[in-house]
Amino acid sequence: MNCEPAMRYFFHVRRGGSTYQDTGGTWFSTPDEARTHAELIAAELAPDGIWQEAWLHVVDEENQEIARIQVIRP
Repeated sequence: MNCEPAMRYFFHVRRGGSTYQDTGGTWFSTPDEARTHAELIAAELAPDGIWQEAWLHVVDEENQEIARIQVIRP
């Protein structure tokens, strides 16, 4: 059982000069769980060509970046 306190993570998408802010966030027990979730989001965005070369920036509730994942079309 994981006893670490949960923290909210935000998944912002940046494409070109635009940033799509995640204002709600999602709760995870560890940064690794948030990073894995970001990889899933990037994989879901990848087939849609408009997101090609976008970046998913994962930050914690203290605004510390914990991951940066590029959306790459398969």
